[in-house]
Amino acid sequence: MTVFLYIHGDKLMKPGAYTLVFHEENPPLLLKDGMADGCNVRVCPHCMMAHKVEAEGLRDGIQVMDNDLLIEKIRKNPTVFTY
Repeated sequence: MTVFLYIHGDKLMKPGAYTLVFHEENPPLLLKDGMADGCNVRVCPHCMMAHKVEAEGLRDGIQVMDNDLLIEKIRKNPTVFTY
């Protein structure tokens, strides 16, 4: 499984994100747990640019999505979850 962070999802990578709580869950910790179970986490490069999130600031194991792969994945009818 791959989790793709876009729009405001890149904010989960910023300092202080571990204080976020949504429905009594901590999204950054859920991502960390998912990654420990083999989930891939990718971030939208355009969203990062818009929110001034630097690749160097991403947590270990989280990667910036390649533009070509981004378009390919979007065209394959992805399932979208939002919060």
